[in-house]
Amino acid sequence: MTLIDVLPEGDLYFYHSEHCGDVWVVSGAHSVIVAYREDEIDIARVRRKVELWDRARQDPLKPDVINGFEGAVYAATEDLSTKRISVAWFSPGDWLGVPGVSSRKPQSTQLPLHWPETYRDRLRQLAREQEKRKERREA
Repeated sequence: MTLIDVLPEGDLYFYHSEHCGDVWVVSGAHSVIVAYREDEIDIARVRRKVELWDRARQDPLKPDVINGFEGAVYAATEDLSTKRISVAWFSPGDWLGVPGVSSRKPQSTQLPLHWPETYRDRLRQLAREQEKRKERREA
């Protein structure tokens, strides 16, 4: 998976394969959101979607009653006091295979279709920052 951005809601990852299409994952400290989206033409649009998905995860609202919610397939939150996982919504699909596929085929520079090549500089910067955070945790 490619780290696309670091947002207040969590780290935003992108994965594409012929098997499942475009999959977006928001990995928060105690939450996760998964969505299929193929029409995200820029980071600003993705950020707006993430905000919408995260509000719905917290509320929890049903995806089918929210305008612009198409594609969201999974959201869960860990309750810190009980260590239990609360699933806001779940829709099975090809995305379930992403963790296994992405671990075999790392994709650290994959961009969504139609995104400018210049965004790769941001991907490299994010990868460096992520590596530094990992080194600090291990030290």
